Amino acid sequence: RTATSPASAARTRRSGPAMFRGEQTISDGSMVIVYEDHKHLSPLRVQAGQTLNNRFGTFSHNAMIGKQYGEQVVSRNGQGYIYLLAPSPELWTSSLSHRTQILYL
Repeated sequence: RTATSPASAARTRRSGPAMFRGEQTISDGSMVIVYEDHKHLSPLRVQAGQTLNNRFGTFSHNAMIGKQYGEQVVSRNGQGYIYLLAPSPELWTSSLSHRTQILYL
């Protein structure tokens, strides 16, 4: 087994699939898991200028950019909210409509 330096480990983290990069801040093009409630999770690619509409309200992607994963975003009318979670294999699988889908990473 070979030893790896922290710098090479950081390079490896940034070059892999998005859910394994270890990013903390949401940026334009980031993948997030939108947590609506315990039964409703959905994947979302954040794109500047876009909006997300769901039963809890309208959410601007611009309001999501710059937030930390795990933060709450309030709808435009202030009535509803969602949480923006970092993608993980478990959350990704839970957000799919077919839970048994095979993912090739």
